[in-house]
This record gives sequence, C-alpha cells and structure tokens, in this order.
Amino acid sequence: MTFSEWLAKPVWSKEVVAYIGSADSVEATLHPLRLVQLDLLDLCPPDDEWPNHIEDRAEILTAKLDERLKQERDGCQTRTVFWVRNASLLARYRIGLRPFYDWLGGGRTFTILHIDRIREMDEGLFQSPLLTCDAGRLVDYF
Repeated sequence: MTFSEWLAKPVWSKEVVAYIGSADSVEATLHPLRLVQLDLLDLCPPDDEWPNHIEDRAEILTAKLDERLKQERDGCQTRTVFWVRNASLLARYRIGLRPFYDWLGGGRTFTILHIDRIREMDEGLFQSPLLTCDAGRLVDYF
C-alpha cells in the first residue's frame, strides 16, 4: 500500500508513522486533509528554565505534549493529520509514542513523526579522532 492509498483509507486506526526525509516530498499528498503542525521544540521552555536532569526535562516535555495533544484532539471534528517535527526528542527523552495513542488514537487522526536525515560531515572538521559523526544513528533510533 502506498502512502497516498494509506491516507485515502476511510478510517485510520491509531496510525502513527515515522517519515524520514524532506517534508516537501509529501506536502502535496497531505494537501486535501486538515493538517496540524506540531514542533516539539516549541514545547520546550527557554534554556534558563530548562532543568539539568534528563528525567525532569522528560517530565516537562511529556506534560506539555499531553496538554497540547488534548487541546488538538478536542478540535478534531474532521480527518486530521498531525505533522510532528523534531520527533527525535521523543527518543532523546524516552517519551515514546504513548501520548499520541492516548490523545489521538481514533479513526479520524493520523500522526506523522518527521525525522530529517542528518547530512554526512567531512571527517576533517573534527579536531579529535575521538569525535565522529554517525549520520544514521538518529534514524536507527526509530
């Protein structure tokens, strides 16, 4: 089944997909549907208010994500696609996909976790042999 056919299904059933690549290539496919864009970085507090411990950061981000998804769910009277940018934060803070299933797990919502590929970097940019860039690591997380 192609992505277009999947979107055209009459009912979605707790659909959450990870999309790796450029947003431009799917924008036309999503055009006839109601699209809600959510950038997870917008849910993070300013740097000076961001706690040091990863567990505290995860708790704050989870609470803000739950709040935002609950608000958006209440407005989903028509079929809606949620385009989630910076989805890597879900893996970084071990939040996972549960908030999307809890709040958007119905037949009218479809969630796309957008993951941009990291460009390969010239190894000459690193001053130390201890530093490397694994461009595929983020993709492998998912």
